[in-house]
Amino acid sequence: MAAHLRGHFLGNICSPMAKVFMGAILEGTRSKSAVNTRLANLRSN
Repeated sequence: MAAHLRGHFLGNICSPMAKVFMGAILEGTRSKSAVNTRLANLRSN
């Protein structure tokens, strides 16, 4: 019972955190690819 409650509690905390974390990762990869594209354009010119 305690393990179930602890898992439920952690799930409630981690769910918003996971969304924020995933959002940050997606944003990071998006900006990184934008930078890579810009660098590739500079190199090709």
